[in-house]
Amino acid sequence: MPMRPFRPSLVFSATLLATSAVQAVDLDAAPAAPRTYAAEIIATPDAPVELANPGGVLDLSTPLAYNFSVGEVRHVRIQCPGMRFGDDAVVSYLGGGLAGVGAVNGLGTDAIHFSITAGDNAVLAADRLLVTGTRAITSTNDVTCSYGLYDQPSQATGGGIVGRVVSRSGAYLAFAPSYLLRVDSQGQATADVEALYPPAFSAFVTAAPTFNRDLAQLGGFSHGTRQSLTGGLQPLTAAGTPITLADLLAPATALVFEGDFSRAADVYLSALADCSVPGQAADGFDEQRAVFTVGANEVLGQFLCYLSGDEPVEAGHYTVSLEAVPANPATYQVSGRGPLALGRITRNGTELQAPLAEVPAHFTSRMVITNTGPQGFAFRIEVLGETGNVISTGVASGVVQARSTRVLDLRDVLTGFTAEPRAALKLTVAAPDSVVRALYQVVNPDAGAISNHVMVRPGSN
Repeated sequence: MPMRPFRPSLVFSATLLATSAVQAVDLDAAPAAPRTYAAEIIATPDAPVELANPGGVLDLSTPLAYNFSVGEVRHVRIQCPGMRFGDDAVVSYLGGGLAGVGAVNGLGTDAIHFSITAGDNAVLAADRLLVTGTRAITSTNDVTCSYGLYDQPSQATGGGIVGRVVSRSGAYLAFAPSYLLRVDSQGQATADVEALYPPAFSAFVTAAPTFNRDLAQLGGFSHGTRQSLTGGLQPLTAAGTPITLADLLAPATALVFEGDFSRAADVYLSALADCSVPGQAADGFDEQRAVFTVGANEVLGQFLCYLSGDEPVEAGHYTVSLEAVPANPATYQVSGRGPLALGRITRNGTELQAPLAEVPAHFTSRMVITNTGPQGFAFRIEVLGETGNVISTGVASGVVQARSTRVLDLRDVLTGFTAEPRAALKLTVAAPDSVVRALYQVVNPDAGAISNHVMVRPGSN
């Protein structure tokens, strides 16, 4: 290859590869090792965010991937869509030979291009180029950079495949959520149909992990930084420092648990799976939600604890969510986490419902309970009337014997009304769900007509 004259404007450099910045992001790294920034950063093309480069953590390195001849000139294009090179960007040759880097064009855009000229025959494919300086991002989409070596300046300016001798690409910037919510273990408690006092389902079956008839542990969870929950590096701020929860979350940020808390005497968090030592108390809870304000604090390795009262505990499922409130809404956009399935409460007996039972004059109304099991089981009947209808009751409990049917005249159960003679009935039997059936029956003795309605199992069971 004929010798080409050196360009006097070029500064020839020979820097040993071993002295290259060890923190640089290498396009040819395997596995890829991009710098990870907070996904919460607000950046747009109209309002780009400048990334500082402390210690050279954003320096970009790529191999030449081409052996140069003495005096040979090629043209380089490095492009990083979604990012802009700062005006302070500098390109250096790192290798054992002599090479001159020309003026860098395209500063302030996502693509820079420049010439490189070999001063001797020691400019090799394994040698590298290093781009220092600041960067600016126009979004929080991951950035992949490409390197191309071209024959002509115009080809390097335009990009593409025409005249391209070699090319490389690799991950440069990544963006990840800076805080996480995780369910560590799902909890389950069983409301006991055989609780004698208070009434059925008002206490729990004693079983791991609580071993307490008044307490249910409904799951373990953790909320904190990405680093705390995964053990990896924490995403960075634009200044290049690990982002904190205080940067992101305002004091009003809260953990919210959803489920049926209507029969709970208390709801709290505990660091112990058996809930024996109460920790943070709920700010408040109602029939559907329990709220714990956490602000910018991590909540790691905690359990949700439910203390029963003297009312039957309802079966249901429970979830955990983070309701995030931004600490710096002009700088960071935060979002909630969840809901995540946390735990559940079940009931160990049989519950059947007649959504509407009537005892009109001149008709016979019955509840028929069948037990196919090998032993007798106790039952209770709960009457649910319309608002304003005061209902007097008689027989409300009893036993259905083994392998038998018990028939109850509803006039003995519903003995008086201040309004219409009707109500919903809920039958609870201290028996496995598979052995008990029941129906509501209305008979017209004059016409001999019989109407049977199978009592239904609630969906939550």
